[in-house]
Amino acid sequence: MSATSLSLLPSHEGANLAPIKPLLKLGEGDKKPQAALDEAIKERFQHYLKQEQSTWDEMIKAGEEVAHFISGKQFLMPSPYSTGPRWLSYPVVGGGTPSERRALSHMQYHTSGNLEKWLNSNPDVRVRPGVESDDAHEAAEGAGIVVDHYEPKFYGARVSIAECLEGLTFGSYVWRLKIDPTLKSITAYRQIFENREVKIGPGWGKCGDCNYEGSAQDFTEVPGEGIYTCPKCHAEALVIPPASDQIPTLKNTEPVELGDFNLELQSFAQCRWDLKYHADESPWMIIRRRDSESSLKQLIGNVKIPGGGTSDLGLDVVDRLAYSGQARAGKSDGSSKKTLYKDPVTIEEFWMSPAEYGDIVLRQTTETVSGETIPSNVPLGEIAKGQNICVLGVNEMSAVLGIFIEDHRDYIVQGKWYSKTGTGAGRGLQDLTEVQKVFNSDHQQTHTYLRSSSTPAMLVASEVLGEENKSRYINTPATNIPVSIANLAEGVSLDQLVRPAFQPTGVAPQFFEFTYNRLSEYAQFASHFMPFTGGLPGVDNKTATGANITQAATNALYTPVLSVKGEVRRLVAEKLVKLYPKHFPVDRYFPLGGKHQKHSGKWLKGATLDTDLLFEVVADSWNPRNSYIKRQDYAGFVQLFGGVAGWMQARQLDPERVGDMERTFDLELDSETRNVAQSLCFRRVRQIQQAASIVQDPMQLVGVQPAIDPQQPTGLTITGQGAIQPPVSQAEPGHAIKRQWLMEWLDSDDGLEAPMPVRGAVEVLIQLHTQLDGQHGAILAKQQGEVQVAQAQPGMEAQQQAMQAEGQQQIAQQEAQLELGAKEAMGQQLVNQADIETEAEKQELEESHLAAMNQLKAQDREHRMVTSNA
Repeated sequence: MSATSLSLLPSHEGANLAPIKPLLKLGEGDKKPQAALDEAIKERFQHYLKQEQSTWDEMIKAGEEVAHFISGKQFLMPSPYSTGPRWLSYPVVGGGTPSERRALSHMQYHTSGNLEKWLNSNPDVRVRPGVESDDAHEAAEGAGIVVDHYEPKFYGARVSIAECLEGLTFGSYVWRLKIDPTLKSITAYRQIFENREVKIGPGWGKCGDCNYEGSAQDFTEVPGEGIYTCPKCHAEALVIPPASDQIPTLKNTEPVELGDFNLELQSFAQCRWDLKYHADESPWMIIRRRDSESSLKQLIGNVKIPGGGTSDLGLDVVDRLAYSGQARAGKSDGSSKKTLYKDPVTIEEFWMSPAEYGDIVLRQTTETVSGETIPSNVPLGEIAKGQNICVLGVNEMSAVLGIFIEDHRDYIVQGKWYSKTGTGAGRGLQDLTEVQKVFNSDHQQTHTYLRSSSTPAMLVASEVLGEENKSRYINTPATNIPVSIANLAEGVSLDQLVRPAFQPTGVAPQFFEFTYNRLSEYAQFASHFMPFTGGLPGVDNKTATGANITQAATNALYTPVLSVKGEVRRLVAEKLVKLYPKHFPVDRYFPLGGKHQKHSGKWLKGATLDTDLLFEVVADSWNPRNSYIKRQDYAGFVQLFGGVAGWMQARQLDPERVGDMERTFDLELDSETRNVAQSLCFRRVRQIQQAASIVQDPMQLVGVQPAIDPQQPTGLTITGQGAIQPPVSQAEPGHAIKRQWLMEWLDSDDGLEAPMPVRGAVEVLIQLHTQLDGQHGAILAKQQGEVQVAQAQPGMEAQQQAMQAEGQQQIAQQEAQLELGAKEAMGQQLVNQADIETEAEKQELEESHLAAMNQLKAQDREHRMVTSNA
């Protein structure tokens, strides 16, 4: 991949000690400029480049094979461009036919499983002070801010995936931390000075007549005469003008855009180092990059670049993987060109320790690019003062462009996937490719057998079918085949004219089981991605407990790989903080977000980080944690304290122990309020220390005085006139947190060694925070009581209204009952009166009826009497 003009040549700082004459000859058209220093460096470079070349070629070819297999290219052929077992993807001719070999790739599945574990692993790097001092604590806080600021920039998803794939293929991944001028961080201002004539002092003058004396400007200079006159008597006076000198004076400032740190992943195939060490520990290292000659000329001019050194296996592999194409059925039409550039050029970076270059002695004085002179007959190791150097050149150092005093170990970090004994290089998924090869072979054999045995050849009685080649219509749907009955032999029926050559049989069960079950398990073992679809022995994955056990077991297999990842993160953070003061010597503000940006943010200057610091990876923070595991961890952690309220209370009582438990669960629960409070306390102690040399009274340092209120004989009143600015306020939060931090400071080394006025002021500050915390609590309690009363008032009124309504309802019920009783009594009286009237009416009716009966009887007697008389 072609680099941009700004990033093609890596930037290096410091004086350039490269000889200038060979570079001038290149500009004049000389393709082979000669210089003793250039020749000596070229000899050293070619020696180390070819050191154990067969070993490097073997590792690069193995990594290339894994990369091809992951991308689906699993049918390879020998490379026509290199000797030895280097492989290119097998080209598909004519788009491929069904009879060609095919592959079912498992590599991408297991690679994706490794990527999932890698991306869910986020090691936490913690910075602690190396010594117990205020400066160390402040530097640790600032270093933590720098690390947290760059972490999301360095380790995004794309670069993390590239890091994982580099480890899976080549077994090693190499990070390079550098300043990228194309990135913009802050704008600094460069001061521009010029020499100006500056008068020093007012001068002196005195009149000899009236004895008037004053500064030189008080006397009047006679133009063109060189004499001065007295302002009072106008006589000639003796005047000594002010002294003057040319002094550099600030003329202007100009803005300078500073670059920013960039973490760049170097391909293993681009690098060389002493394999007895890791890359970041090796005494020498080589990093190579290939580009076009025209791109390089845009930077260094239209010069004649010496040839040679453009053929390299590692760079060929880097180019080939960039244009690998897409595999189909295990094959690809990917580019197989030898080089991607019309006029390739190789840019070399070569770091050496004094053991590699220290014995180089120049026989004559040599002028360098930076204008310095390398004396003759002096070992180069003495000139560089025993420090490592970096040589920048092209085409195997055919031309040396720069020599800088620089050590690659300051910004190179290497990690390994699977470690190997006694070597600084790692191992990737080479074992998995062998499983894939066996699977492809056995699957192809099984598939071919199933196809052939499922459709056996047919035995045809051709002499009976009549015309020649009619047998080809057999098994063709809706086709009539005429048969001559006359040609049938005696005893032969029609169903015997065509029959299968053999009866189809199945694949051997052992072979089928090995191919599609056992090989899948072997692939899991080789890749360490073990979902254990069948479950561990004695564990049921269908249950929650079984699934958790299986997940814990599979994550444990990644402990070596991911712990190395955590170590790499730690080394990058350590080198970042070490390089920060060099590249950012100016103040730079780091906002930390949240509602307290002015306080939780911090102005950092590189010099403040230059102290003893310890970098460590939080134990087990490298373990993969997906969203489900995080939820489980949060729930389990909170349950230990009986809920969120219990956790908050425990954190106030014993923050260190609770913080240690949080780190054990790998939870990010840092309180912004606590961080702001601790930062504010540190600043206030600094203010007290700075003012203690002038003011000795602790109360004056804090800015308080005894309270006048007799009810608070030990109380304090804030005056706001002390060293603490802005003064402590009752309304600010976290008084208890600040009191605890100040109490712990008294027991620290700085607190124990502090002068008594400082310790006394801190004790007064502790007393003040205790008082304000109590007042704050009382105010809150009062407010809560008032709120409770206010909240209870509507309820009490409603209760009174309810009681009043209930009383009125009871009165209404009593009145209704009395009314009902009255009505019942009146009704009973009416009923009784009606009964009397009814009884009277009944008596009257009975009497009327009796009278009628008596009248009838009388009439009847009278009738009988008449009848008898007749």
